[in-house]
Amino acid sequence: MDTLEGKKLVLEPVVKKWSLFSLFFFPAIGGLIFGYDIGATSFVLVQLQNSKLSHVAYSYILDDFSFWRGVITSGSVAGAFLASLIVFPLSDSLGRRDEMLIAFGLYFSGAALEVFAGWPTFDALIGFSILVAGRIIFGMGIGFCMHAAPMYISEMGPSKVRGMLISAKEAMIVLGMVLGYTVGYITEDTVGGWMYTYGVGGVLACLFGAGVFYLPESARWLILQGRHVEGKESLDFVYSEGSGVILTEVLEVAKESLPKPMAPTPGTEAARSAAAAYANAITTIVDETSESFGSTSDNSISTAKTTEDNVDDPLGILLGDKVLPATIAGLGVITLQQISGQPSVLYYAETIFRDAGVSSGGTIAVACFKLLCTIASAFVVDSYGRRKLLLGGILIQAFALTLITSYFAFGWNSDIFLITSMFVYVGGYQVGFGPIAWLLISEVFPLSVRGEGMALAVQTNFFWNLVVALSFDEELELIGSTWSFAVFLIVALVSLVFVYYFVPETKGLSLEEIESMLDAKTFSPYQKSQRNARSTYESVHGEEIISIAQTNNSPA
Repeated sequence: MDTLEGKKLVLEPVVKKWSLFSLFFFPAIGGLIFGYDIGATSFVLVQLQNSKLSHVAYSYILDDFSFWRGVITSGSVAGAFLASLIVFPLSDSLGRRDEMLIAFGLYFSGAALEVFAGWPTFDALIGFSILVAGRIIFGMGIGFCMHAAPMYISEMGPSKVRGMLISAKEAMIVLGMVLGYTVGYITEDTVGGWMYTYGVGGVLACLFGAGVFYLPESARWLILQGRHVEGKESLDFVYSEGSGVILTEVLEVAKESLPKPMAPTPGTEAARSAAAAYANAITTIVDETSESFGSTSDNSISTAKTTEDNVDDPLGILLGDKVLPATIAGLGVITLQQISGQPSVLYYAETIFRDAGVSSGGTIAVACFKLLCTIASAFVVDSYGRRKLLLGGILIQAFALTLITSYFAFGWNSDIFLITSMFVYVGGYQVGFGPIAWLLISEVFPLSVRGEGMALAVQTNFFWNLVVALSFDEELELIGSTWSFAVFLIVALVSLVFVYYFVPETKGLSLEEIESMLDAKTFSPYQKSQRNARSTYESVHGEEIISIAQTNNSPA
């Protein structure tokens, strides 16, 4: 192999196809369960209000009081928000895999309680209380899963397809909604059918737990803990060749904020042995990488924390000068996603379908359309980029909201026009905000505070989700349909401005290259992000990166 002086030759890592599928599919089942719960609950609520079909003593509570129906609907969201608060201080002491296993336990326990709440001998108070408890516990599973799964896929997936994988996870959520609607539709006329509907959630949880148990821990999380040899083994699960290059890149970029491995008491023979073993392991990894793929710029890779990046104050880091641009971009997009009006649009669509006597079929049709749009977005996100899809999707939403606002403002009487406009809106949302918001928050935070940054984003997501769910009816009564959708149109226009000025392009970049942009204060949409990130990485590490694929030599 020829060498180029002053340049670093990098072998293109070779991915194991089954491993790539596994690291996406099994975590994404957790998202499918989230979507399934949304679809299933819409049918469960209808059946629970029917004393004959529900076969429970508390059906009158839900039939007579809309507040308690809201508690059932929002219980899972409240549980998810609670879990996101719990996970913030624990996010980097818990591994991504362990966190998903906790989510499995909460999913299964919540589903079991939901089914148990249908026991026919329970009185109204006990049965309803058990159902609410099940909803909250199930929701906590959602919170843990939606925090850990996107990070796991982002940290383990190759950068060239990372966008597609995480966007496809959003497609799994929508697929779950379709599945939930379908199971609910099948069991809606069955006595006690709502228990079977919720029981399927427990079965899916078992599949999720078994799959996650098979997976290794996130390599980047292991490296964050100083467990570099295990990190290399985790990367070997994904790559048949080239894992050493990725490990070295992670160590080089993140070395200022990574902790040293825990060691025995200094000065003892055990301490000297441990230090020698650790130094030998790292030297072996670096030497193997250098021999196989070209020399590294720094063979003395230190993993000591610096006082500047003190992870004892993760919130301070997230709001500090270095990481603040990523925090603004991530939290801003996730907030605008939640207040963009999608629940309100779907509410009106379902109302029209109900009035037309095709409520179930219409709801499933909307969910299938959402799924198709999300799949389309997943396939092009790594070629078109995050910014283009976000801006394009929001533009479509704004156009649709203009039509919907005009419909209510001018008193037009055409259900077909309104439904068409709502489908256009849903398409725009699922191309842009739907998949891209979760993708961005999983990749923009640096490794040392990625867990806390993701936890803060999940808190933001479920907080606004809860606010919108509880305030929509009151908003309609207070300002009416015209102004409600006019407000959503304003939000869409604000979103366009926000994305244009604050969200840079990250397609094709490794997580380390994105972090280098933050280090160099070039996390900006005003520059060519891919070229800028790569040149930033090269300037920081004093070398030029050239892929072996760009040379005429084949790797040995």
